[in-house]
Amino acid sequence: GVNISGTNAEVMPAQWEFQVGPCEGITMGDDLWMARYLLHRVAEDFNVNVSLDPKPIPGDWNGAGMHTNFSTTLMRDANGIIEIEKAIDKLSRHHIRHIKAY
Repeated sequence: GVNISGTNAEVMPAQWEFQVGPCEGITMGDDLWMARYLLHRVAEDFNVNVSLDPKPIPGDWNGAGMHTNFSTTLMRDANGIIEIEKAIDKLSRHHIRHIKAY
């Protein structure tokens, strides 16, 4: 089945998210597509409108927008914080460029 590991409300009114994973390789894509399909089908049964638009309401909504969570084995091992901090350092070197692309 689809590995849906959590759900939570977001800041924007009526916006919710769900987490798919952890998964490896092509399973991630397969589970994501099936999760979205199931979301639309269930919503249809309850006459609820679904949008995958990350910012469907104008304004500065903190927390709204597509994001991906990831980790490596080293990040999950003992003292994984060291590996997490290394990844943060690498990402921080291109922060301005990434924000501009967003």
